[in-house]
Amino acid sequence: MSAETTTETTTPRVWVACLACYNDGKLVGAWCDAVDADDLWADIAKVMGGPKHGTARELAFYGPHEEHAFHDHEGFAGYRVSEYETVESVCAVGALIEEHGEAVALWLANDSTNLERIREDADAFAEDYQGEWESAEEWAEEFWESTGGAQELEQWHEAHGWAGSVRFDAAHFVHECECEGSIWTATDSAYRVHVFHSR
Repeated sequence: MSAETTTETTTPRVWVACLACYNDGKLVGAWCDAVDADDLWADIAKVMGGPKHGTARELAFYGPHEEHAFHDHEGFAGYRVSEYETVESVCAVGALIEEHGEAVALWLANDSTNLERIREDADAFAEDYQGEWESAEEWAEEFWESTGGAQELEQWHEAHGWAGSVRFDAAHFVHECECEGSIWTATDSAYRVHVFHSR
């Protein structure tokens, strides 16, 4: 078992494009790290400045180029960054993915309201996430041990003289937890199982 994710990630990045240049048939932009909003805003300012957007005469006539868009992204572990997503939202997701990997993308894909939750509370993912295991049954066994269930069952066996006659059914326990809505699970691209609290 591991309460930490093991999926390898690269630093989440976005391709910041100058929208005015793009609409004028020119590709002006750059790859920028997307884990800190202040840093990304600073990188966007660099992308939007300079002579590459046109001549001084063109800029004087049409005005400065101010609008950007995210035309590509990488390192987001399957999460799809929308073209006009806010910098703060992109970086909130990027920072979580850099720390926890694919588990964040699985969590966001499961419930569309989770994106709004992390915009308001950076700890929302940590509140739901239990960790990753080889299987959901492995999680159940560990949960059973950590909550004292295994010890209680052993004591019951000793009290009744029925050693080993009753066993913990991990698969059934997982099924019951999922059916009652206390947890949900998702499998990542490395076939590891991630367990989350349901809300």
